[in-house]
Amino acid sequence: MSAIKQFLTGRGTTAVTIHPCTVDAAGTLTVGTGNSLVGRTESVKITATNTTDVIMSVDDVVENHVSLYDGYTIELSEILVYKVGSLAPVLPAQFFGANYFKVVITKGGVTYTLFGLRQRLEDGINGAGKQVSSLTLVPVSVTGDFSISYA
Repeated sequence: MSAIKQFLTGRGTTAVTIHPCTVDAAGTLTVGTGNSLVGRTESVKITATNTTDVIMSVDDVVENHVSLYDGYTIELSEILVYKVGSLAPVLPAQFFGANYFKVVITKGGVTYTLFGLRQRLEDGINGAGKQVSSLTLVPVSVTGDFSISYA
């Protein structure tokens, strides 16, 4: 039987939700109500990194890289909409409303859950075409492990 490869496209992204989080004095993270970006997600970019250091003895002749820790950045880009009733741009309000976030992304039937600290918001006005706002988050250690999970 013949088969056609089914490659993942943007339409395979079925959920992009950002939840503001609060942290109390004991470090307990409370996840707030999520805001969906479905229907106006321009892009989601997750960049994973591995920070290394060269550790070697004085008589080594080749660098010896040792992994120290993993990290990532999350960049969410939203196509902005007019504020009409409860429909309003999500990312600019989120950036100024909380420091910590839980992001849940479902693409191709796989769900990614990430926790991050706000780092950068890019917003502005273009002369023509769509208006886009982008939020960048950097990792926080929620459980002492790499705070990104795949299910």
